[in-house]
Amino acid sequence: MALKEKKSVYEIMLFVAYGFYMLVGLLFLAGSLYWGKLFNYWAFSLFALFASQAYLQHRLTNLILGIPILAISIFFTLQFVSMDKNVIIQTMLGISLTSIVLSIIMIFGYLKMSFKENR
Repeated sequence: MALKEKKSVYEIMLFVAYGFYMLVGLLFLAGSLYWGKLFNYWAFSLFALFASQAYLQHRLTNLILGIPILAISIFFTLQFVSMDKNVIIQTMLGISLTSIVLSIIMIFGYLKMSFKENR
């Protein structure tokens, strides 16, 4: 029987980031199906990409995914800041700020996991 490896705090934060982006993709896909009555390939691609990343745990892909998501999150944060302050806009602003933090975690996940000992 193989011993279970204990996950570090940083690995757990990476899985939280993967889960967040998978949830965003699923909610975006469900909203498109419910209100627009059409299948959103971008939302499904976001979900599939992060589901496969959570399964494969490729370090370089964290860096490759983190950089464009950081840029997109900053763009949407600035866009939501310039809009009116109603509940929906404040919720979207919170999601964008959370996305910024989690994309930074993914970017530094590449560095942090690169120095982890190979077993």
